[in-house]
Amino acid sequence: MTKIPYLLFLFIFFSCSSPNKELTITFENASGIVEGDPVVLNNQPIGEVTKVSLDKHYKVLVHIYLNKIDHLPQDSKFTIGAKDLLVRAIVVIPGKSKNRLTSSDRIIGIPPAKNQIDSSGTDFFEQFFESKPSENQDTILKELKELKQELREIKKQTGMQ
Repeated sequence: MTKIPYLLFLFIFFSCSSPNKELTITFENASGIVEGDPVVLNNQPIGEVTKVSLDKHYKVLVHIYLNKIDHLPQDSKFTIGAKDLLVRAIVVIPGKSKNRLTSSDRIIGIPPAKNQIDSSGTDFFEQFFESKPSENQDTILKELKELKQELREIKKQTGMQ
């Protein structure tokens, strides 16, 4: 008879103290995020996208699993960005709150910046193929410099080093 209250206590204790590694983030647009994409913090992978679905209001729900971090501050921000030039990612900007996110929290993702790598790359190729051959070398150098500057700004905004 004494084992049942003891086991119940252990169950409640461990269920309340276990890390919340599964979170769901709501976005207006999936922006190319798919299952298996990484979740990164300071350009380091800390988890991955486990599922992408729609809610009843047609908002995108991105389910993530954190395998390197147990808890994140409740005021952490989540956005869709890029791990590198080819791989999309959920980018985590950690908050400073002492309260921690739980799987029951409603997390609203931040829309990706307008100057994401995808649009920069598209603009570069469109301008390259529309210009005359004599202008291509100057255009390429100019666009590469601008792309490099945009990448620096994106890294600075997202906290990537």
